[in-house]
Amino acid sequence: MMDNEGVAGPADLAIIGSEDQVAARIREVFAAGATEFVGAVFSGGGAGARTRKLRAGLAA
Repeated sequence: MMDNEGVAGPADLAIIGSEDQVAARIREVFAAGATEFVGAVFSGGGAGARTRKLRAGLAA
């Protein structure tokens, strides 16, 4: 995927930001034609729980 996207590494593909920024970026990915999205949560505690809730809400 990194070769296809022309990026140097995983950091160039990471979606990082506020909940609104992350949701907007994921929506952009689908608007660009993606039919699937697999995201890994790299934080724990409350932040991780909010991220998982956000992902679930976008999938609904």
